[in-house]
Amino acid sequence: MRAVGTHDAMEKLENIVFDKDDQELFLVDDLQLKAQAIRNSILPKMQVIMNYAINQIHKIYGVNVFDDCMIAQAPHYRLHERVNDVKKDYQYARISIRGQRKFGKWNGIKKANGEEPQLTSFTIELHLVNTGLFILLGHSNKFLSKNSYRKIFDFLEENNSVINTIQKAARVFDNRARSQNSWLTNNKEWLETKFKRGDFDTTIFSDPVVYPIGYDQLKSVIDRLSLLYPMFHSYIQIAKGQEIEFKKLVMKANTWWFLERKEAVSKQADDNDLDLNLIKAKAETKIRVMPGIRWQVFQRDNWRCLGCGRCADDGIILHIDHIKPRSKGGKDEFDNYQTLCEICNIGKSNRDETDIRASRIMD
Repeated sequence: MRAVGTHDAMEKLENIVFDKDDQELFLVDDLQLKAQAIRNSILPKMQVIMNYAINQIHKIYGVNVFDDCMIAQAPHYRLHERVNDVKKDYQYARISIRGQRKFGKWNGIKKANGEEPQLTSFTIELHLVNTGLFILLGHSNKFLSKNSYRKIFDFLEENNSVINTIQKAARVFDNRARSQNSWLTNNKEWLETKFKRGDFDTTIFSDPVVYPIGYDQLKSVIDRLSLLYPMFHSYIQIAKGQEIEFKKLVMKANTWWFLERKEAVSKQADDNDLDLNLIKAKAETKIRVMPGIRWQVFQRDNWRCLGCGRCADDGIILHIDHIKPRSKGGKDEFDNYQTLCEICNIGKSNRDETDIRASRIMD
């Protein structure tokens, strides 16, 4: 998967919204429809967000993410290749940057059995769930040898002051925040206690950006992900056995973030007070939710643009079109909707009442 150009990604980002239908999708009981909607509508929008973040990372740090990393998404199966109905109840959509799968690349670390790994466990991710969109930065705590994790902990301890500042600015925290003890992972004493008891998980994650999620919120998420990138890049360099460039990247982040965005970060912190108890309560509340009409239309039209026949595999984002425009009295109802991609939707003006679905049926 490649990142699109900054200009193109920016234009698409302005049109992306995660609304109530997206939120309630994760509570829908129709597992087949839910999985199809995540794969064909949610993940393509998340891919645009991550593409934009990758472009911004390149602009800020002069780093090509794809030199060492790849993009992964989940759920990652191909529904059209499935014979049986979906059985798993997916409660999330995820897109992540992680190390490439390649032998001989990660010679700075070892697996628990002493072998050199084919891939790394380090990842920086975007998750969309019922409570909102959040960032995760971390690694598996069962993948590497103790000596390999020692390198990670040494990096965190050596740079604790700067990392604490980054965490505060990006509003990411560790599990201690659940008991409201601290936002920070990188306390030397706490890290050493974790290491001695064999708890090597230093995963940090952001508070969720709540629905509806539009351009301003997505731009903030991209900024926060970009700010965390020097930490992720350091993990990758440790895995490659290279000298860490953390301080060099932080200097570039200073120019971009701390000097130009200090006021915006302060305002964001005031406007987004964290209430983890409320988040947990919402996540545990399961009620029967019927699929939004958008998902019913997409499902009826086989998750493809009726104009050109393209789908998520072709890198397009699906839109709902009014067959009879609202400006001419068209109603917001199932039979007046059809599925189009962005290009076909733009090409069909409000003077055009063509029912593409009907013409395809007649053919």
